[in-house]
Amino acid sequence: AAMMSPYKDDELRSLITSRLTRTFSMETVVVSSFIFYSPSDEDIYWRFAVDYKYSDEVKMTLGGNLFDGNKPHTDFATSDFNDNLYLKLTYGF
Repeated sequence: AAMMSPYKDDELRSLITSRLTRTFSMETVVVSSFIFYSPSDEDIYWRFAVDYKYSDEVKMTLGGNLFDGNKPHTDFATSDFNDNLYLKLTYGF
């Protein structure tokens, strides 16, 4: 027997997205932000990053992923404890 959820899902889910990117210092620094927001579920996922191109071969990235929501059963709110920051070093040859 399937377990019944105490939450009633909306038949339709609305989702708004936005991406902002800006370059600085002759394109050696790139700041970017990507947001998913659901007004129907009242939850959000925000992905952001700052890239620094040290040389033609070396790039460093500092970024993160943030999840939040007012209702604990919605898509992004269920990932609320998965927020993270990361540092990435890329070497290309």
